[in-house]
Amino acid sequence: MVVDKPLAAVPVQGVDRLTTVDLQARYLDEVLRYVSSFVRPAADAEDVVMEVFQAAFLNLHKLKRRDDPRVWLLGIAKRKVATALRVRYRRSELPLTFADEASTDERQAMELSALVREVLAQLPQDQQEALVLKYANGMSTREVAAVMKRSEVAANSLLQRAREAFFSKGLHLFAEDPEVDHV
Repeated sequence: MVVDKPLAAVPVQGVDRLTTVDLQARYLDEVLRYVSSFVRPAADAEDVVMEVFQAAFLNLHKLKRRDDPRVWLLGIAKRKVATALRVRYRRSELPLTFADEASTDERQAMELSALVREVLAQLPQDQQEALVLKYANGMSTREVAAVMKRSEVAANSLLQRAREAFFSKGLHLFAEDPEVDHV
């Protein structure tokens, strides 16, 4: 009698004994950070993350030794976010805080956060994705290019245009990149 292994314990073939448990443990936070940058409220983002890992677990056989599991998962997340945004409507999930209860620092942080979201929402989708991958997920420009299925030069160009949009609004949020995005 053949007993199937539970899904969470299936090893990823060809990726040096990486199991689905390892995959989820290593990359869950990063996938959630990426998804929640585009999908709100948090419960909807968590649903999308579950869809990402479900798709990943069902398609583990497609993950090859040369593939970076992180880039592979974020590629799946990119497609699932696009689907979620087409199917679901976006709702704002701002905290219910009364101005008199918030400190000056909290109010300033909330105002900056709202301004950043506003500028980000005005950017083309590909620039938004590039910024989120680069700064929220801490990816290199090369990794951003891999997830977005673009050349490194194209990804760098997207990042430069997106940063310029923030700079033109007086938001100097992006420190000089030690990676030097001048490919």
